[in-house]
Order: sequence, then C-alpha cells, then structure tokens
Amino acid sequence: MKNRPSNKAREQKSDTRIELNMVLDRTLIAVSPEAYAEFVVQLDTPSKHSERLSRLMNAPLPWKSD
Repeated sequence: MKNRPSNKAREQKSDTRIELNMVLDRTLIAVSPEAYAEFVVQLDTPSKHSERLSRLMNAPLPWKSD
C-alpha cells in the first residue's frame, strides 16, 4: 500500500497554499512622501474628456446579444 497523506496533512497543505496565495496577492511599492503626494493628487484630479475612452465605454458588449 502506498503512503498516502492523512487528512490532517492534506488540510495543513491546503492551509499553507491559501496563506501563500494571500501573500502573493499583495504588492508593496515603496515611494518617497513627495511621489506619494503627487500620486494622490493625480487620483483626485478629474480626468479630461477623451473621445476614444467614451467610444470604448459605450461600445456594445461582445458577450451580450440583445
């Protein structure tokens, strides 16, 4: 009979995989306070009108058939 992991071993392996995925889903980018302040200003600034973006946002959805 082959060595098969116990249920507890399988659960621990699964828990480890979940924890690893949680770590891999996070990214830390370190920037200077000045760069961060500029980034926040850009996020808070309203975007300019863009005809190209407007066409894209109003294009028919390919996965919907009306």
